Amino acid sequence: MGLFSRSTADELRAEAAQMEACRDSSARWQAISGTSHLHPEDDMVAAYQRKLDEINAELKNR
Repeated sequence: MGLFSRSTADELRAEAAQMEACRDSSARWQAISGTSHLHPEDDMVAAYQRKLDEINAELKNR
């Protein structure tokens, strides 16, 4: 169960939906502002995607 041992599947799905919204919002902002990040750790789109991938992997393990 890893990092999400206290979360229910419904809570994880809600968190995944929030991560998708944040990722999409960050992607829109990057497109509008014309910014790109030189360092992956500064890229919010990538950070939200990593978190979303972790949540989805946890949901698959349940």
